[in-house]
Amino acid sequence: MPPRPIMTRKISPTDMPAVAAIHKAAYLTDHFSAHFTNTLLENMYAELCRENPFSLIATDSSGQVLGFVVGHFAEQVGRARKNFVAANYLAIAAASLLHPLALLNKAKTRLRALFNRESSPSQARMRLTSIAVSPNSQKRAVGRALLDAFEDNLRQQGIFRYGLSVKGNNQPAVRFYQKNGFIEESRTPDGSIYYIKNL
Repeated sequence: MPPRPIMTRKISPTDMPAVAAIHKAAYLTDHFSAHFTNTLLENMYAELCRENPFSLIATDSSGQVLGFVVGHFAEQVGRARKNFVAANYLAIAAASLLHPLALLNKAKTRLRALFNRESSPSQARMRLTSIAVSPNSQKRAVGRALLDAFEDNLRQQGIFRYGLSVKGNNQPAVRFYQKNGFIEESRTPDGSIYYIKNL
């Protein structure tokens, strides 16, 4: 039986449980948010996707959620994260206490950014904040479909360049971005790679 066609649409509030489950299954355990509960992830994505035209979901023809992509202008993602932390401080603190190494790595990254007097590691104002595909839907071109829809959306909004960052040890993601036309822009001391793409 051939795979069902992939469709994309804007993420809605009712998609948050599926988005959280995919995030939990797809993100590496050394990523700070990989240790959040599903409820905390739902809250995080609800804030990131609030009034955000750059948040899309991929489904098959039966409506099963296969993956998602979220993007922001750099200044918007900072506000969304700040709002999320303010509303969920205790739950984030609890997750941090259960996973102190992840917290330490996150703190080191934040301190480097705070004391780094250089400009941002990226020249792109538009950022792909998060993209993930359900492990059950890997190798079905879901990531490519999400990227195509995201880029079409950017072009329609008059945006012709965007960037993203990825942990250097996430080799499947690094290969995906390189294969899809991203150019390495810079690397940070914590091992993050910043990519940029012109549309």
